[in-house]
Amino acid sequence: MFSEWDNPVYRKIFCGPYHYHSSPLRTLENFIDPAHFPIMHSGLFAHASRPELTHYELESLGDQISFKCGLWELDFSSANPKEAPMIFNTYHYRIFRPLVAYFTRISHKCKKIIEMSKI
Repeated sequence: MFSEWDNPVYRKIFCGPYHYHSSPLRTLENFIDPAHFPIMHSGLFAHASRPELTHYELESLGDQISFKCGLWELDFSSANPKEAPMIFNTYHYRIFRPLVAYFTRISHKCKKIIEMSKI
């Protein structure tokens, strides 16, 4: 299901499980909604000063939906995280049935895939 899993180029980030009151569909919707990052998570990894989101493509591929979008994020590799410059990254989301999704994030600063997260 996760075709990139065994590829050493990817960094896997294991999180959770997190226990909170929500429905499975709302959890999935929150995970795949990058438009809320700069507003709801301003200063965490994105910033409200650059809320632009670009859509590249949307595909339905058999049992999955795939979409790519671009987002401005804080570059925490800078010397001072409080004054981190903004960098543009591309997210590639894949949503499987019934409630499985993951994304890869491609950094345009270093021109490589830098992480993979799943729900």
